[in-house]
Amino acid sequence: MELEAFVAKKKELSDMISTHGKELIASAFRKVFANEDVVAVAWTQYTPYFNDGDPCTFTMGTFHVCDQERAEKDRVAGRLLPDELPEDWYDTWRSEWRVRARGVLGRAVEVKTAVPEVFEHVFGDDVVVLAMRDGDDIVFHVEEYDHE
Repeated sequence: MELEAFVAKKKELSDMISTHGKELIASAFRKVFANEDVVAVAWTQYTPYFNDGDPCTFTMGTFHVCDQERAEKDRVAGRLLPDELPEDWYDTWRSEWRVRARGVLGRAVEVKTAVPEVFEHVFGDDVVVLAMRDGDDIVFHVEEYDHE
């Protein structure tokens, strides 16, 4: 393949991600929010500064879930995230949500695993992302994240 053709294909792919990437992610989260118990989902995404000699590559943290009980208790619905994830949200890797998450977060995890580059392209690096339902829409709030 010629360099010019390769560059053109790369641009075409980047344009496709810009145009359809956010909708791909939103579509996955529509399935998550079909579960009425889920109020919000948040995660971090960043490239580490140091990886003990291994290459530093883009990384996404586990999904953290705020359910109805947490939202009522802490009134977090609608709040933009600070520099870190709320400690009282369920870490889907380390909590009782781990088993539930397989079904509830299934499609979002599939997208995250298959094409993490789309998340990076859409939301950026060194950020915390909050996904919430707004009627029939899925809205994303993005804040800078300090992962030191």
